Amino acid sequence: MKTYRFGVLGAGNMGTAIVEGAVRAGLFPPAQALLFNRSAEKREKNREKGFAVTGDYTEVYTACDTVVLGVKPQNFDEILPVLSGCRCEKPLVVSIAAGITFAKIERALGADTPVVRVMPNTPLMLGEGAAQLVKNAAATQEQLDAVRACSIPWARPRCSMRKACSTRSFLMQARRPPIFTPSRTRWCAAPYSTACRRRTRSGCSARP
Repeated sequence: MKTYRFGVLGAGNMGTAIVEGAVRAGLFPPAQALLFNRSAEKREKNREKGFAVTGDYTEVYTACDTVVLGVKPQNFDEILPVLSGCRCEKPLVVSIAAGITFAKIERALGADTPVVRVMPNTPLMLGEGAAQLVKNAAATQEQLDAVRACSIPWARPRCSMRKACSTRSFLMQARRPPIFTPSRTRWCAAPYSTACRRRTRSGCSARP
């Protein structure tokens, strides 16, 4: 059993927003989250919020059940080879970096590493955003659901045409325009959108 339930490798604005949202939703206490940042000042700020902090990103990978890779895309070539050398039970890896494919992560960490890619948008940092999620073959549906709960815990997804249509439409809470989600995406949530009717390229429609 690992020491922490959740870790953020690169606790910048987006990574911190995700872990703080999960804590606000009551998914785990801040002491069960380990955050890495190279800045000693930012580590101290996170420590004051009750989070565990570290200056060694390999500790996040080895000590946490779920690890958010929150570093910038250009830093993946630096961190992935180092993480590949860690000898530990493989965590659930969550990537929020645009343009970093499953193939790139799996080449470094192994195809048996469960990975979920999350594409959040910037309003998520205010608790009002949207996110798209998709898993690789090694990740389970339960792991995908757990990541969805952490990244968009305030959303209430509903879909009445899961088998009939590749579109995933959801009934949300208020005002934001609906978001099209491709067929690989498992969940999309925008808590400030209205109930909507989306039409796919194939001509079918999904009604929330």
